[in-house]
Order: sequence, then structure tokens, then C-alpha cells
Amino acid sequence: MSLADLKQALRAVEALGLAPLARVYNTRPKSYYGSQQAYAKWTVRLRETEALAITQLSARGASVSEAMGATRFRMAGVSASSTMGLEAALRNWKTGAEKRLKGKGNSR
Repeated sequence: MSLADLKQALRAVEALGLAPLARVYNTRPKSYYGSQQAYAKWTVRLRETEALAITQLSARGASVSEAMGATRFRMAGVSASSTMGLEAALRNWKTGAEKRLKGKGNSR
């Protein structure tokens, strides 16, 4: 995987995955108790946003799988996983991609 491909993948993950999910997480109800209906609606919105992110990133070559309570994300030769869901797996992937970019940048 080229440096340019990895940079492009990083931009896609940020724009199509992390940014939309951050917007949804910022609207999370403060408490489940007393606002079950609001929390249920928020959960639906989160799942819809996750599904859209997976669809859009998959169209750009990403692979997303869930097994045994862990979400695994792979794109541009970098893999990451998390037991805390898609958003955490994407954050872990971003960290790994940035480390790889930094390493490749220093090797030239």
C-alpha cells in the first residue's frame, strides 16, 4: 500500500466514519433513566450512522467485521479492532495509520 493510498484512506475514515459518529455521540442523552424514549431514538440514529459509515468505507475498500464482541476494521493495509464498537475500532485504526505514515515518512 502506497503512502498516498494510506493518506487517502485516513481522510476517508476521518470524514466518513469518525466525524459523523462524533456528531451522533455529541447528541447522546445524558441519562438513560427518565428519557428511555430519547435514548432509544438516539440508539437508532447511532446504528444508522454506523451502517452508513460501513457502507461508504466498504465502497472505498475497507473491511468491517464483528465477532465475539469485537469490531474489526481493515483498510489500506492497516487493521484495528475494539470491543467498544465501530467508533473505537476506527480510532484505533487511525492511530495505527498515523504511526505507519510517520514511520514511512522517516524511512525516506
